[in-house]
Amino acid sequence: MGRTSNAKNQLLDAMVLLMWERSYGSLTIDVICEKAEVKKGSFYYFFKSKLDLGIAAMDHVWTQIQPRLDATFSPSRPPLERLARKLQEAYERTQQVAAEHGCVLGCPFFNIGAEISTIEPELADKVNQMLSRFQRYFEATITEAVANGDIPEMDTKEATRILFNLYEGMITQARMKNDPEILKDLPVAAARILRIQQLPEISVA
Repeated sequence: MGRTSNAKNQLLDAMVLLMWERSYGSLTIDVICEKAEVKKGSFYYFFKSKLDLGIAAMDHVWTQIQPRLDATFSPSRPPLERLARKLQEAYERTQQVAAEHGCVLGCPFFNIGAEISTIEPELADKVNQMLSRFQRYFEATITEAVANGDIPEMDTKEATRILFNLYEGMITQARMKNDPEILKDLPVAAARILRIQQLPEISVA
């Protein structure tokens, strides 16, 4: 395969999938090239190292996730509906991935960050940037819900941090136990954090 932009995207796609399915530490450049169906020479044409590819892969997966987040958290929807929709999507997406891959894979950013936090600081910084971007969607929505009177007055930054940690923690627990059903409790737990009776019932299938 020549040194084309297609080869670069194949390397990025392969890296994202391999880190998600396996682990960053288990990967070699040979394994990545085999998965991407790209020659090793092309790898080094585009990337200096596995770390360089890993960092680029985080930006690559964000470009795939961001349009879905923008749609889910669209200002055209009421704030609590946005949150309910995101939590329901997390459950349904986890079910879908488990069916496709044979097991729950969890959040790609959180999985990789937990693995490499003390090993690859540059990659860890990139993962934290992605998670911070993700968390801002929650914060903007909770802030608007308070402003609208949909939820009681509260420290929105603190509520966001607790809710986002709950969200990522339950997705990680679902991965550890290989059980998507764990995520069915997310809306109830989120409502307690937001001090409301319940979130709107949403179907995104």
